[in-house]
Amino acid sequence: METAQRERLLDPSEAMSQLCRKRSAFLSDRASGLVTPPVSLGTRKDGRTTKDAYPESEIQAIVRARIAGKSEDEIRKLVRDLVAARTKKVA
Repeated sequence: METAQRERLLDPSEAMSQLCRKRSAFLSDRASGLVTPPVSLGTRKDGRTTKDAYPESEIQAIVRARIAGKSEDEIRKLVRDLVAARTKKVA
């Protein structure tokens, strides 16, 4: 029987810390596709997000890519692949 591995979720400050980025650089990276978008953990009655989090495995994959010297284009492709894999994990 296969056991499901629990995914640790990081709050934005933890994700920024693991990536060694300040808030403005982190948000710029996210906007330019160098960081995966956050996962919403809930919404208010008016539809606004209450809390965002980042899957630790995705942040660590980006860190490993940077350590390996991957280009920004290669990291953008990695980010797209990581986001696409989110739906496969659930299905």
